Amino acid sequence: MYFSLTLEDLFHLVKKDGDKMYGVMYAPLDKTAALRALVLQTKLIYWERVIHIACLLDRHLPILTEVLKANGFKCTGDYHIPCMLLYMPILKAVECPLPRVPDKVRVGSVDLSHFQTVFDYWSMRDDLEFKPIVKKMITENPSVGIFVTKGDGCSEELASMVLQAEYGAVGLLQTLPSFERRGYASVALAHQTRNLAHAGVTPYAAVLLQNEASIRLFRLAGYEELGVSTWVVFKKLYSDD
Repeated sequence: MYFSLTLEDLFHLVKKDGDKMYGVMYAPLDKTAALRALVLQTKLIYWERVIHIACLLDRHLPILTEVLKANGFKCTGDYHIPCMLLYMPILKAVECPLPRVPDKVRVGSVDLSHFQTVFDYWSMRDDLEFKPIVKKMITENPSVGIFVTKGDGCSEELASMVLQAEYGAVGLLQTLPSFERRGYASVALAHQTRNLAHAGVTPYAAVLLQNEASIRLFRLAGYEELGVSTWVVFKKLYSDD
């Protein structure tokens, strides 16, 4: 189960996927106490199945740590990675300006024929356990690919792409090195932002703090910073631990 905490109004979004369930919880700054009470009382969370807490705002870490400890968890220390959490209000996102698409460039969707390219240029490619996850992102979630016509005038090449992560965020925004600095990432991000908004999803992203170029790209696209967030993995404690 995946959770994301941001500054939006408090609500739940739960998605079932076979034996998996993904949850998203949002809370504004002045509802910290309400967030704590909600997580303690909610019946939507199957604590015995929680495996991952994603995009957790740093100020919420003590709250969730308290709640998880009360439900028999401990932090493993894995994936304690600081990110900048950004989002765009959905009413703004549905009208996100679309940059001009250059000649001989097409905006389309990514499919499994592009899987290896997508995975090879992802920062987490060294962990092969993510391969099936990326495949599901491609087959089940909205995606945008920027395709450039090759010199023969007949075939195309994937130049830039952006997917939606399985926990809902805009993710895997990549441009192949030979196509960098042509504005393709901006085109892909704008189209994906609109796609998510028209599907009723508030676009948001967790970008590694050291990836200043991507953070700047999201800002230029109109995303607002929510603050530094952290990826944390918790482990369920059993009686023999």
